[in-house]
Amino acid sequence: MDLAKSADAIVYCFGLDEHGESEEIDREHLRIPQNQIGLSEALARVNPHIVGVLSAGSVLEMPWLSYCSTAICTDRPVRALCGISLQENSFLPDG
Repeated sequence: MDLAKSADAIVYCFGLDEHGESEEIDREHLRIPQNQIGLSEALARVNPHIVGVLSAGSVLEMPWLSYCSTAICTDRPVRALCGISLQENSFLPDG
């Protein structure tokens, strides 16, 4: 948390893994894991400048949104991170 506190901004990548996001199964809920929400809350307590990069291919509940100053929802997080790191203001996620 010391590094997060001293950073100009935090890029926080989170979302569903291959077990939570699969075409072979039906999900029982629309939540990301609670530990990811808890981490976003803890990060927001020390630094309000959080870019949340959510990796998901479908709709999800977003109780974590208030902890992010900016949020990007994508099914291609690597492309989203490239847009952030290159400061491309023309970056548009697929979909």
